[in-house]
Amino acid sequence: MTHVHFDCFSGCAGDMMTASLLDTFEDPQGTLTKLTSYLKFQIPELANEFSTVMKKVLKSDGGIEAKYLEVTSVYGEEVAEIPQTSKPQWKELNADSSLPPFGGSWKTESSVTVEVNKMTGGTVPIAHHPMDHSHSHSHSHSHNQNHNHNHDHDHNNPTRNLPVITALVKNSTLPLVIVNLAISSFTHLAIAESKTHGADSIDSVHFHEVGAVDSIVDTLSVLILLKSPLFLNASTVSCSRLPLGVGTVMTAHGELPVPAPATLRLMKTFTTCAGPKNSNGWSGELVTPTAVSLLRALISEESGWRGGAMPGMKLEKVGIGAGKREYKEFANIMRAMVGVRAQEVEQKFVTTCGGGGWSTPVPVATTPTPTPPPPPPPPPPAACTIDKLCLLSTNLDDCTPEICSFAIEKFLETSLDAWTTPIVMKKGRPALKVEVLCKPDSIDRCLGIFFRELTTLGVRIDRGVERASITRGFKRVETQFGSVDVKYGVIGGETVFIKPEFEECKKIADECGAPLKVVIEAARLEFLKI
Repeated sequence: MTHVHFDCFSGCAGDMMTASLLDTFEDPQGTLTKLTSYLKFQIPELANEFSTVMKKVLKSDGGIEAKYLEVTSVYGEEVAEIPQTSKPQWKELNADSSLPPFGGSWKTESSVTVEVNKMTGGTVPIAHHPMDHSHSHSHSHSHNQNHNHNHDHDHNNPTRNLPVITALVKNSTLPLVIVNLAISSFTHLAIAESKTHGADSIDSVHFHEVGAVDSIVDTLSVLILLKSPLFLNASTVSCSRLPLGVGTVMTAHGELPVPAPATLRLMKTFTTCAGPKNSNGWSGELVTPTAVSLLRALISEESGWRGGAMPGMKLEKVGIGAGKREYKEFANIMRAMVGVRAQEVEQKFVTTCGGGGWSTPVPVATTPTPTPPPPPPPPPPAACTIDKLCLLSTNLDDCTPEICSFAIEKFLETSLDAWTTPIVMKKGRPALKVEVLCKPDSIDRCLGIFFRELTTLGVRIDRGVERASITRGFKRVETQFGSVDVKYGVIGGETVFIKPEFEECKKIADECGAPLKVVIEAARLEFLKI
């Protein structure tokens, strides 16, 4: 079972999650191109609304390399309306504007504030409701100079609410598991926002986190990378403790501590800690609502994986995603760890976070209900190896045998075996079941043949197939009719399988006029003399 663990050491945001997952692949840039094309194909309504760029960046004063993902909306960073309030108007800051003390903020019109970065003196615009600080704004924010904000950009960003986004996802051709998780994530976020802002219902909430194109793309990208068979196809997910951050933000409701109200509501049932901070004792908001709503949808409370040590697994891949903020004292990164988890129940861990610092995981003192151990599997025969393979299959009632035969030839070029089986489908229609046995790293190539050459819209993927095989080889023997390759199989030094190559025997029989069965038997007997 593939398991993914998110290490949220210094924060967690939607784009950081996506970047860290992309970094687990051998070709992150190629995987991003594939992901973006896949998402635009599955949801055509979003195809012309965004673009993606990934860069290599150095964090923690140039010490750690990570991948930074930027999702750019064609609408810029227009903030969606909040029920019964006016749309925020940004107040321009020119070169004569003086910075307030660290930790303070400017208050502008329509309940918009500007948070001051305690370490750099830079600013981050913050609306009446919390925004995802990992996303860039349409105007450039350099932390080493004053800021001139030009807002002549397009103000036509669709202010999508929960029903609109739910319909958008349901009408897509995404796999059902991704559709359900996406709706769950957006619903968690809508509930938290509606309670925070006192909305009449979750359906009436228009809010930046859900309505902005980049947040929708972040959410769907994470779920596709995690759950699609074309990517990681993870069975389970866990996360480390979520850092609360240190600092405050001034809003229309007064000065509030971080995390912002909606984010804090989403953190319920997650294990948290203070998180890292700079030399001034400050970090700002480290976790975004988009990220926590994703983790809520992906990790059940009953699993015990909402904040803690990584479950025991064989670690296979590690990816590092970067956030936008820069700190000298620590790296603004998160890590994705991909591995194979054992089937047995994992020991649960609990963590303490006293004194606002980091602490060591401690085993929980529990008395588990004893269960009888499963019987051990019978040992394989000597010289027998067991390989983990994948079985792909689809049923076709509208594809000609000629097309299926051509596809089988293509499959055999990249897989271990491929075949068809006559079946009967609904309404008594004669049909063919096409099955392909392949190695896990050949799945993508085989799926491409299924969808390009055959008439199917879906393929079943069984990753739990095991194949036992014995040692095998070929030997060339000389007969009175000619040379023939003989395939043989061995178990524990004993030859248990002998078969002359049919095509070679057939060719020799045609050339010399001997019966085919006599040529085959002659090759077999010559092999036994060796």
